[in-house]
Amino acid sequence: MAGAGRGGIPSHLRTHPLPLRVTLLAALLYEREREITDTLVELLISTVHRIGARAEKKVTEQLVNAFKKVSGKENILFKLAEASIGEPEGTVREVVHPAVSGGEQTLRELVHEFKTRGPVYRRTVQTTLKASYTNHYRRGLIKLLHVLEFRSSNHTHQPDIEALALVA
Repeated sequence: MAGAGRGGIPSHLRTHPLPLRVTLLAALLYEREREITDTLVELLISTVHRIGARAEKKVTEQLVNAFKKVSGKENILFKLAEASIGEPEGTVREVVHPAVSGGEQTLRELVHEFKTRGPVYRRTVQTTLKASYTNHYRRGLIKLLHVLEFRSSNHTHQPDIEALALVA
């Protein structure tokens, strides 16, 4: 503590009578405890948000780099069907791939596009988020959870409170 003299009491408090000194110290400690708690909660919230943001960014970058929207899907489907019906005994490499402009690569991109939409994206974000938590942030978050005490009189928050207790 800055300006602390003997016994860790700030020097300007030593001039006051003991009851007032104890009251002022109690008020100081109470206020400092609240500041520290608020700072720890802000740290917890920002860390959780950072985990989510990093996971979203990483997955988005992966998908943008890998994602090439295939145009003319209906035409591709028609050409595939037409080629397959025209030569039902032919192999995929001989009949299907040549029927599509860009051949096998276009078909791979089409499959990839289908797989990277909707629930797959959300699952990928969740997987990345979980990996980030388990690898990097876990120790710090667990330490924060041990230091903070979570309470709520609102019954809708009770499952969250119980989950935090379980994690801690």
